[in-house]
Amino acid sequence: MTIDRPTTLPPRWADRLLRLVLAARDRESVSGDLLEEYRQSIVPARGAGANGWYVRQVAGFLLRETWAWGALVAAICVWRYLLDTL
Repeated sequence: MTIDRPTTLPPRWADRLLRLVLAARDRESVSGDLLEEYRQSIVPARGAGANGWYVRQVAGFLLRETWAWGALVAAICVWRYLLDTL
């Protein structure tokens, strides 16, 4: 399978979402490392499934970065529900 690696790009929306969540000091290094792995390893191995891999990597990063806030919001909602029912 021959692929033009410099023009092989992941989904634009996923890359933008990743850059939005990353701290300014980490944007270039983290997204660059992920893009490098995507182009060199994943696209040749998976072909059309490479975009799904990239989206899963971004989703996993978002989950790891935002789970604490999600748990806090869920706890507040449960607490509010309990107060309303009592």
